[in-house]
Parts: sequence; structure tokens; C-alpha cells
Amino acid sequence: MVVYRMPEHRFVLTVMAAIGLIALGVCVGGSAERPARGPNQRLHELMIERCEILQSEVKSLELSLQFGSAGLAECRKANVALFKARADLAADITEQIEIYEEMVDLLRTSEQATRQEIDAGRAPQTELRQARLATVEAQIALEQLRMARPQ
Repeated sequence: MVVYRMPEHRFVLTVMAAIGLIALGVCVGGSAERPARGPNQRLHELMIERCEILQSEVKSLELSLQFGSAGLAECRKANVALFKARADLAADITEQIEIYEEMVDLLRTSEQATRQEIDAGRAPQTELRQARLATVEAQIALEQLRMARPQ
């Protein structure tokens, strides 16, 4: 009788081992087909890298501006790009609105500084139009975000 049960026992063990191997193969095969991180994670990492690069660029341009080797327009453009990158990383629309409000404030300050540069004869009049345009575009984007915010 013991001899008779041995094949059954081996059969059960073989089936259990096969199921285990199949399950292991599915797990390993499934993870080999997909990357360890999802596409959203990769996108997020790239967006963070962009933000870090822009932060470095803004710092560098601000130093250059202090020493007179960069202009207000360059700093303004780099700051706008940084604010937009930060807004892209924002968790929700409320945070995006806060970032755009900061950007509008910075652009208004930049616009005033540009006026002072023009009044002092250190910048052409076209700089003021570009500064004003950047401010208006940021205000438009801010208003669009406010309209899109759920009530």
C-alpha cells in the first residue's frame, strides 16, 4: 500500500513544483518585460532634472546680471522657464496657481526694473515691450488656471 501511494505523492509534488515554477516564471517574465519604474516615474524624473537645470541656470544668470555680463531679458526668460517647470511638477491646480502668482509678481518686478534701465538709458525701449508681454502672458495663464480650478 505504501508503494501504491508513492506515485500519487510524487505526482502531487511534481504538480506543486510545476505550479511554483510557472508562477515564478510569470513574475520574473512580467518584470523583465516592464521596466522597474513606470513611464510616469521616468517622466517625473526628467521633469525634476529639467527643474534642477533651470534652477542652476537662473542662479548663474543672476550672478552674471550682478556683474553686468547678462541682461534682464535673459534672466526673465530663464525665470519664466523655471516657473513653468515648477508648475509642471505641481501636485494640483492650487499649487500651480500659487506658482503662477509668484511668476506674475516676479515679472512685474522685472518690468519695473526694465523701466528703470530704460529711464537710465541702459536698455532699449523694445525691452519694456518684451517685459510687458511676458507679464501679460503669465497673467493670462494664471487666469486660465483659475478658471479651470474646480469650485
